[in-house]
Amino acid sequence: MPDTLVTVCVPVYNGEPYLQECLESIARQTHGDLIAIIVDNCSTDGTAVTCAAFDDPRFFYVRNDTNLGATGNHNRCLDLARGCYVKLLSADDVLLPDTLDRQIKALERHPDAVLATCNCVVTDPQLKPLQETHYLPGRQSGKAVIARCAARIENLIGGPSNTLLRRDAVGDLRFDPKRKWLADLILHCQVLRRGNYINIDQPGFLYRRHFATDSEVGCQPDIRRADESFFVHRYARGPVGFTRLYYRALRRWWNTAGARAA
Repeated sequence: MPDTLVTVCVPVYNGEPYLQECLESIARQTHGDLIAIIVDNCSTDGTAVTCAAFDDPRFFYVRNDTNLGATGNHNRCLDLARGCYVKLLSADDVLLPDTLDRQIKALERHPDAVLATCNCVVTDPQLKPLQETHYLPGRQSGKAVIARCAARIENLIGGPSNTLLRRDAVGDLRFDPKRKWLADLILHCQVLRRGNYINIDQPGFLYRRHFATDSEVGCQPDIRRADESFFVHRYARGPVGFTRLYYRALRRWWNTAGARAA
């Protein structure tokens, strides 16, 4: 693969319905010094055909020999990335045209920042806007961002489609395969231990909400509770996060008890 400033990796499994729009949004970026690597996790639909028909020399298709699972495929993307910066874009999301340009410029203006995020527009499957989602604004220290996320037990940074990461800050860090609900937040916090945070403070992509999105699948209560507990124990400072975790557990118990009584 050629040298480049930024790699956009697209981890995909059976992504044929939306993949074409995703790839077109990368090709339309106003920042052209990029490569895109589509990492196919043994799809059984027309994903490979869509990629083969996409005529852009900056785009490369890689198919895994075996299915690595979603987290393993994201880690494979990080292994394959080249250049100074990397973005992992979900195969059903759509980048807005100047997103990479704005995020790269933000990181180049602020060498202390290791992660540039953006807001997003949540859409239905046909890309009809539903709402705009905002994350922590402006420039902040990495430690402050981690503390706020831990205190609220909430992802205030965004997911992989939101963020552009410095590859040298990522280094050997990878997504934890044991974490299903907060794997991206945990990785981002690990990166932010190595530097600071910046938000370009405008929407950078369209987040397509549909039944198969990872965040919808990952809402199983036991998975969510396990990841929240892990996150608080690793990153919370002082009693705030633990108190919030306790009251969440109490509220869930109360709701469950009420449902049984009814």
